[in-house]
Amino acid sequence: MTTLRLKIGPFVIALTGAAAPEENGNGSYSPFFYRGEEVSSLFIRIQDGLPPSLTKAPLVGGLLQNWRLFKEGEGWRFELLDPANFQAKQIARISPDFCSVDFYFCGEQGNLFSTRSWLLSQMTPFLQWWLTAYGAMRRTGFFVHASACAFPGRGGIVLSGPSGSGKTTLALLCREHARAVLLNDERTLLWRDEGEFRVSGTPWPGKAQEVSPLSVPLAILFLTTKAKQNRFVPVSTQEILNRLIPELFLPSWNREAMAGLFEFCDRLIQKVSVIEIHFKKDAGAVEMIKKITEFRSERRRLEAA
Repeated sequence: MTTLRLKIGPFVIALTGAAAPEENGNGSYSPFFYRGEEVSSLFIRIQDGLPPSLTKAPLVGGLLQNWRLFKEGEGWRFELLDPANFQAKQIARISPDFCSVDFYFCGEQGNLFSTRSWLLSQMTPFLQWWLTAYGAMRRTGFFVHASACAFPGRGGIVLSGPSGSGKTTLALLCREHARAVLLNDERTLLWRDEGEFRVSGTPWPGKAQEVSPLSVPLAILFLTTKAKQNRFVPVSTQEILNRLIPELFLPSWNREAMAGLFEFCDRLIQKVSVIEIHFKKDAGAVEMIKKITEFRSERRRLEAA
């Protein structure tokens, strides 16, 4: 048996199986391979065999032609569906506390899929779904459709907005003109560590195809809008919620998880500055971001002193 460990933000995941997985095509997982001293808190056992017979169980959630979740005894059963025939191509049996998983690959018509050769990218849909639910249920963090950058010594920023609002464009401008580290431009993790809000990259990039495992204190969350001039726009708490919530990855199948996510979101808005930025594609927008990020970082340092 071999074990591979991943660290994504605060989550240390141990994957154990008969053979180590191969890297996915763009190499986005390898920066998250972890050999540090933190103890694993989440566990996936890749089972080299067919899953036990699937018993009839209450359906508690799902996404049409994509996945289904069943309440199975004290735990849960997740099925990722093959869009060609709507049969389960992956099955995960999840412990009641959501910390431990027995994971099965299924071939055509339920035949055994050999786990002697498999790709980490094959597990991406489940990992995204699982960590979204786990973070919300534990009230420790959530994933947001956003870009994120880290400025050396000044913390990180999140650029959130719908597709086409300029998240990736502005993140790449920050990298080009301010030497910021691009953490991710599609799926970003926000989490809390002993009262401090932090931002982390994830292995699931957007069109920039760049990722970083770096975790840094969150300085500012920006709501992005393309415009003809660069400026900051005041935004009310209600407007923040109206614009941020549609960009969250929601565990809508579980009332407890949804409550945890909204509680986390409320605390985030109270603690971290949220600003709307109208910007055009030039270095001026980056200069504005640098100045306000430096100010917020210095204020945070003084408050902690």
